[in-house]
Amino acid sequence: MGKFQYQEILKNLRTFSEREDLDSNQKRILCNNLEKLDTYSNRMERVDIQEALTKPFPAELRKTRKGYEGKTLTYIETVYYIDRLNEIFNYAWNFEILQEIITEVEVIVKGRLTVEINSRPVIKEQYGQSEITYITIYDKVTRQAIGKKPLTGDACKSAGSDCLKKCASLLSVGSELYKGTGNNGNGNKGITADPGHWNRKVNR
Repeated sequence: MGKFQYQEILKNLRTFSEREDLDSNQKRILCNNLEKLDTYSNRMERVDIQEALTKPFPAELRKTRKGYEGKTLTYIETVYYIDRLNEIFNYAWNFEILQEIITEVEVIVKGRLTVEINSRPVIKEQYGQSEITYITIYDKVTRQAIGKKPLTGDACKSAGSDCLKKCASLLSVGSELYKGTGNNGNGNKGITADPGHWNRKVNR
């Protein structure tokens, strides 16, 4: 029986329990059974959510890239994490960036993922990081190289995506990529941030 069919049956039973032609004893028995069914329904919902959260991503979605010290790192693109969260929580989830550090070489962010499980908010916070790529800029007339330009915006987006994945991993989404690998699921190693960074001025 599907989840929504089960809920529809519960709804019909509740409506039936309000009928005036039922005596007090019949209503009492029906209400007691409804309470048991509600408890069972909530327990099954928790099981369904847990199974959906821990379900591994299909192998064909895995990608690899070169990491630090010549290591090959495995990751899943952010869009599939978003699809998984939408599927489980029916689009009722929120992600926000709480803090951001931008240096000459990297972007580090702290983010928060909020979902609702069993009618209660569940909050997970983590960090994300991305190195800043520099591209050569050229004089429009001479076509000579005149400097380097940082792609800071791209790094901010990548750091945000990395952070979202790390937050989702605390709910077990994509956790198969993290176990025993030192990989943070974005093809990067876990960051070791200087706590003092958060007290410094962010350069934008």
